[in-house]
Amino acid sequence: MALVQRILVGLIGAIAILVAMRLWFAMDATLTQFGVSPLNLVGRQSVRADMGGLFLGIGLFCSMAAWKQSRTWALGALVVTGAAIAGRIAGVLIDGTGAGVWPPIVIEAVIIAVLLWVRSSWKAA
Repeated sequence: MALVQRILVGLIGAIAILVAMRLWFAMDATLTQFGVSPLNLVGRQSVRADMGGLFLGIGLFCSMAAWKQSRTWALGALVVTGAAIAGRIAGVLIDGTGAGVWPPIVIEAVIIAVLLWVRSSWKAA
């Protein structure tokens, strides 16, 4: 079971790092998939810093959690992913829903569920 958990968390980490790299180096194609359009140079920098940084943080935390089978690193990934889903829920409450709103929320909820699952079974350091 521990191997399955490590693979899942490692896969989440690898995908998140890949998304971060795409946001940094293939921004235009990636932003189209996210439904985002930066207006100017400051917007492009914000995408790299905010969105890219968020995905890179999740990816690094998950990768370290999987590598060390660490509850502490998994908690870091949980906090960052929890902040992201909190922002999405705030968006639903403030702006309502529309096309494409729910899939990212579901993905983040699944990531949170996986991280809670591994934290419940991995030993504390």
